Amino acid sequence: SYKGQVAVAAVVLNRVESASFPNTISGVIYQSGAFSCVSNGSINNTPDSTAIRAALDALNGWDPTGGCLYYYNPSATSDEWIRTRTGISTRSKAGENENTNTMALEAVKRLNEKLPFPIEEVDLIVAATYSPHDTVATAAHMIQRHFKARAARCLTVSAACSSFINAMEIVEGYFAMNKATKAIVVASEHNTEYSNETCPQSGHLWGDGSVAIAISTMPEGEKAARILNIFTRGLGHIGKADTAVYLRPHHGGIGMPEGRDVFINACHYMIEGLNAVTNSQGIKL
Repeated sequence: SYKGQVAVAAVVLNRVESASFPNTISGVIYQSGAFSCVSNGSINNTPDSTAIRAALDALNGWDPTGGCLYYYNPSATSDEWIRTRTGISTRSKAGENENTNTMALEAVKRLNEKLPFPIEEVDLIVAATYSPHDTVATAAHMIQRHFKARAARCLTVSAACSSFINAMEIVEGYFAMNKATKAIVVASEHNTEYSNETCPQSGHLWGDGSVAIAISTMPEGEKAARILNIFTRGLGHIGKADTAVYLRPHHGGIGMPEGRDVFINACHYMIEGLNAVTNSQGIKL
């Protein structure tokens, strides 16, 4: 379709503006393996008036993709390969002025709209992230400052993919020691700050987002859910471990060179964790 032609041209222009691609139109188009029309030589065909008009519309600002760096032709292919292997159907990316801390704060603002107690009563804030914006003024401290939660203890935990669950486990410990009664747990990740969109192994995996929950020692509100058990375990001793997936801010960014190893072990140990929790409650799956 004509809109599809404009979209292809827009993707080229979006790549020019992205730090992950060459900074010229010709550099983007002729990047090795980027476009099949270059590989098969059809790019040398004389463009018709419709193709020229589509390119001009893209140059004049029309972007049907909304800023995308990739595209596919739904009439010729599908996203089934990615969906069936990764579960990914959509991906969210942080805006230009967003980061791990701002997304965490926004998540807590939305939580506060439904919080069954005044947020000033929160006495524990635990942030969970492996992609921090600031390792000193953490997301937890930013939230405390914004909501003036003066009595809150604040800390941030980083434990790879299980950071959020480990943060809940920390809350469990504080409650058991009678050091807190009302907590906020917020997980926030800014993967695209460190990812390389052109990486053929894992460039399509990384997205951004944040979520926040409130936990208390006593039921609060009409529909309070009860946490029956929390199960965690470090997996640094199995498989490829720290060489399978990494985030090294000044030494390669974020990557997953051993995705198969990560996938196989994640599937195995998620099931093991689920069985441990359900068995502890007398539930058999």
